[in-house]
Amino acid sequence: MEEWEDIIGGLETEKDEYDSEWYCQGCEFGPMVEAMKKCDRCGENKDARYSEDEYDEDGLLKEKAEEIY
Repeated sequence: MEEWEDIIGGLETEKDEYDSEWYCQGCEFGPMVEAMKKCDRCGENKDARYSEDEYDEDGLLKEKAEEIY
């Protein structure tokens, strides 16, 4: 039982160690420290969010109709 407590305690310490890092949503560069507000590689802001792609029940990306004028 003590081994499990050591493992769990180690995981909690490891989690706290990486909580202050973030990855760029634009170019997936990272990890970068919390104090950095922009990506070094592409200049994207830290809090930039992108919409999620929509997937169907089979796990395939839903196709969107292209409008041609």
